[in-house]
Amino acid sequence: MRSEIKKLLLVSFGIFLTFFISTAGYMFLEDYNFLDALYMTVITLATVGFSEVKPLSPEGRIFTIFVIFGGLTIFLYFLGVFTALLVEGEIVNYFKGVKMKKIILGLENHYIVVGYGRTGENLVESFVNKNLPFVLIEKDPIVIDKFISKYHSKVLSVLGDATDDQILIEAGIKSASTIIPVLSSDADNLFTTMSAKILNPNVKVVTRINDSSNYNKLKKAGASNILSPYEITAERMFSLATEANILTFLDLTEGYHNTKELTIAKIAVTDVSDLIGKTLAHAEIPKKTGLIVIGIARSDSLILNPISHTVIEKNDKFLVIGYVKQIKNLEKLCS
Repeated sequence: MRSEIKKLLLVSFGIFLTFFISTAGYMFLEDYNFLDALYMTVITLATVGFSEVKPLSPEGRIFTIFVIFGGLTIFLYFLGVFTALLVEGEIVNYFKGVKMKKIILGLENHYIVVGYGRTGENLVESFVNKNLPFVLIEKDPIVIDKFISKYHSKVLSVLGDATDDQILIEAGIKSASTIIPVLSSDADNLFTTMSAKILNPNVKVVTRINDSSNYNKLKKAGASNILSPYEITAERMFSLATEANILTFLDLTEGYHNTKELTIAKIAVTDVSDLIGKTLAHAEIPKKTGLIVIGIARSDSLILNPISHTVIEKNDKFLVIGYVKQIKNLEKLCS
């Protein structure tokens, strides 16, 4: 697509260059002023058959022959490329891409998913279901076409290699809150992490590893959370087989129509929150948001099932269970 658009732009430049050379040629050969020379160029290239501004010299006639053949050749080639792009929908897609870039530039605190493999596809599904702002980076045009055809205008994407800084910038890395590289290669995830942290030192990086020996490399590169799909699967299977835990609870909620978006979140109390100094009873979080407070993370300790007269302190982190909209309401209360 990009090569065809570049070809169209190159041919357009060729038309402009033909106008420029023709106009300058008439001014030099026939001593026309600029307006007369431009008029002569237009009627020559348009082949409308209007009379000349003044009789041409032999040199001017030879020059006009070259202008006609050269101009018509370039114009017909332009018409062919333009028609092909129009029929294939590439021009529409190009302007959609321009519009998408503007939307991405306006995003703040969004998520970036790198790679649309099996893990990436499931991540995207979760972001779409929970209506969270995100941008997908994928270098395979066939895969990204599949992504766009599935979600249409609901989602934002960038075609390119995430190890390229420019692609990360196009995805809005400088204003993103989190980037999630889930590429098949640990090396690609490492390079993407390094590039992301250089462009935005504050961005949170959640990534995956296939080989546990690469854990320290990704940690040194700045990854906040590094997950092994094989270890996670094994741990979860073990937990489900041997004990009841929070994962079991979430599994038990599956199948009910109103639990699809049910999630667990950790929300921090900022320095300026009005909740600081209030008790849980006074804060009325369940009443105001509909969330269930299951714990408070404070320094290095975790208060599970906090009692009503627990006083909320600065930098406390609420562990809550509920829906995305309810969690956003709590974020407002905590900020």
